[in-house]
Amino acid sequence: MGLEFISILKVIPDRKEDKGSVFFLAFGIFAVCILSFVEWYYKGQHFTAASYFGTLLVGLGFAMRWSCEAALDKRHIMKNILQKNLVTYGLFKSIRHPCYLGAFLILFGIGLFFSSFWGLAALFSMLVPVGLYRINLEERALLEHFGKPYKDYCKRTYKLIPKIY
Repeated sequence: MGLEFISILKVIPDRKEDKGSVFFLAFGIFAVCILSFVEWYYKGQHFTAASYFGTLLVGLGFAMRWSCEAALDKRHIMKNILQKNLVTYGLFKSIRHPCYLGAFLILFGIGLFFSSFWGLAALFSMLVPVGLYRINLEERALLEHFGKPYKDYCKRTYKLIPKIY
C-alpha cells in the first residue's frame, strides 16, 4: 500500500493543480440529485415519458461504470497508472474515459427521471465543466506515465463520446 501511494503521487497532479475539483464534483452530484428531487416534489410528483428514458440512462450509466471498474480492477486512474499496461479493451477500446461518461449518463438520467430543469442545469453548468477539467488532468498524468503508447491510444480513440468527442 505504501509503495502504491508513493507511485501515485509521482504521476497524479498535485492538489494545487486539482484546484478543488473533487469538492465541486461531490457538490455537483449532490446538487443534481437534490435539485431534481425537490423540483419534482414541488411540481406535483408526476412521472413522464422522460422519466422512463431517464431510468434507462441511469441503468446504462451504472452498467458502464461497473464495466469500467471491472476493466480497471476497481482501480480508476490511480491504479491504472500503476499497471504495466494501459487498459485499452472493453469500453476503453473506443473511448478513453468511459467512467466519466457513465457518471454523466447517471446524472443526466436522474435529471430526466425527475423532469428537472434545475437538476439538468446543475449538471451542465457545474459537473460537465469540472468533469472535463479532471479528464484533462488525468490525460496529462497518463501521457506522462505511459508516453508514446498513450499518445498512440489517443489517436485511435475518442475522449468521451464515441465518434463525436
